[in-house]
Amino acid sequence: MKKPMSFKDHQSLGQQLNALNKSLMDASIRLQNTYGVTSQVGKLAKKASEDTAKLRSALDDQIGKDCPTQDAQSLNRCYFGE
Repeated sequence: MKKPMSFKDHQSLGQQLNALNKSLMDASIRLQNTYGVTSQVGKLAKKASEDTAKLRSALDDQIGKDCPTQDAQSLNRCYFGE
């Protein structure tokens, strides 16, 4: 089994994914407004945004396993906090 990510690594990745999520959500709304919700571009943009949210959720579950001694409040902030 590979070594799990450290809390610091999770924090860094969380910041990156939170920024990416915001950008993808903005792009998705813009593209859907421009090309329509049912267009290929609109659907793909929405899927990219949804997939990023799923990844953040999975990592939110994983951080508890990787960093069991870290306090719950700090863990909760990594992928969906501040």
